[in-house]
Amino acid sequence: MYGYRVLLAIAEPSERVHLRDILMRLGHNVVAVATEARAALRLAFEIHPDVFIIDASLPDYGGAGAAQILEDHRLMAVVIYSRSETSILEYAKKGWVLAYLQPPFDENHVAVAVEVAVANFQRLTAIERENIKLQKTLQERRLVEQARGLLEEKKGMTEREAYGYIRHLSMNRRQPMAKVAKEIIASFGKN
Repeated sequence: MYGYRVLLAIAEPSERVHLRDILMRLGHNVVAVATEARAALRLAFEIHPDVFIIDASLPDYGGAGAAQILEDHRLMAVVIYSRSETSILEYAKKGWVLAYLQPPFDENHVAVAVEVAVANFQRLTAIERENIKLQKTLQERRLVEQARGLLEEKKGMTEREAYGYIRHLSMNRRQPMAKVAKEIIASFGKN
């Protein structure tokens, strides 16, 4: 197991101390502690911990609201801490629950929650990166197809000739085909 940098935001003092002690025994570094959602968010954005364990019932606009903000920014793995299954279920309906803790808990529960949250966060961010990459590839292909279609229509080229022309320009200019395709599209837009 890897020792993670943890931000702990738990409202109840005795639960906060108990959880901090367990995290430290597990080899994690509790880098900051907060008792309100607003302060917890500020700390999360300032110190960028690996894991954020946040109480769903924190004062201010609530731990679940703060967790949603962090989830939207994809900054770190978030573990929802709640004394009630209802709070966990409500949050799960609104966003991703990477992991959760519910008292009573012991070292094993905490260790599993942290590891599951980190693993799920890494999987989620990898999927999002892949999605962005695929969207970019699709957009580039659309540009090449649009340019190819324009060359066929305006210059009387066959599909093979138009594609070869785009590829030839790309290689000669040492530019991506999508960039060449944009230039071709722009040049026909001027006519």
